[in-house]
Amino acid sequence: FGSAQRDAAIAEGFRRAGCEVAECDYGDLLFSGRFTSRVQFRLTLGPIFSELTERVIAAVKSFKPDVVFFRRPLEFSAKMIRAIRAAHPAIFASFNNDDPFSEAYRDIRWKTLRRAIPEFDLHFAFRERNIEQFKKAGARNVALWEPFYTPWLHFPPPSMSSAQRNSFH
Repeated sequence: FGSAQRDAAIAEGFRRAGCEVAECDYGDLLFSGRFTSRVQFRLTLGPIFSELTERVIAAVKSFKPDVVFFRRPLEFSAKMIRAIRAAHPAIFASFNNDDPFSEAYRDIRWKTLRRAIPEFDLHFAFRERNIEQFKKAGARNVALWEPFYTPWLHFPPPSMSSAQRNSFH
């Protein structure tokens, strides 16, 4: 969990599909108000990454999952993924709804993500064009994960009349 809104929805979707899910929240690290934490995440270096790796390793050792799933793993270097994998054998999967190959994403975090691509067993791409890009970057398996509807999140506000709801169409 880096982003509670998206990550919680994906976890709930897995639960509703019958999967047993354990979460490893690191939003307190990622969204810390501490200046030093923000700088470390921005530059992708520093002791906060050891703390993050150890937290995920502890969760993986405790839960012993079949699949370790990462959504938009900008915070995880190839070295970190290898360390987590060494703690427990599982399928390592990633999903990113942004385009990791976009010219718009050139900062160090995105470079770190692209370098970690070969460390995952499976990548879910949000765009068809990214499938080949993932493969060229060293991905072994890539599948398309298109935009999704989350019924427990996507609904009109209760105070909205049906006429107001229909005006959105």
